[in-house]
Amino acid sequence: DPPSATIPLMTKRLVFGLCAAIDASSASSLAAAYQEALVTITQQANVEKGVVRSARVLFDSAADGEKKVAVFEPLIDRRAAALLDEARAAYTLQAAQRRAPTSEPAMAAEAREALTLEFRDFLAGEFDPLPLADLMTHRRAREQAGAIRLVKR
Repeated sequence: DPPSATIPLMTKRLVFGLCAAIDASSASSLAAAYQEALVTITQQANVEKGVVRSARVLFDSAADGEKKVAVFEPLIDRRAAALLDEARAAYTLQAAQRRAPTSEPAMAAEAREALTLEFRDFLAGEFDPLPLADLMTHRRAREQAGAIRLVKR
């Protein structure tokens, strides 16, 4: 799929997460739905970037293709950031209506590790085997650039 065809999937997954938050019957289920929306958006953005990167093979030179498709990565990051902001706003509104406290849920260490491993496996399947240390170096650099936020437990 071209990058423009994959972005709506991220939006569809967010809508599903927001619907779950709206239908949440308690403050704890609201927080769980919000965390699920955050994880889904982050995961889908990473998948979308992997899909875009894989398009490099469609060019005569993979290196040239990589440069050409790289312009989509910051666009996907901005879309994900906007969707995360929208999810946060919906969560805050729903919590206020339920008179429930709000807090940014920390991603559980197991979920964070599973997400990282899933992303690594996707990239390794699309490209060459990818050591986890290399992926974490890249993720820490993305965090320093403000594109993602890693939560330490």
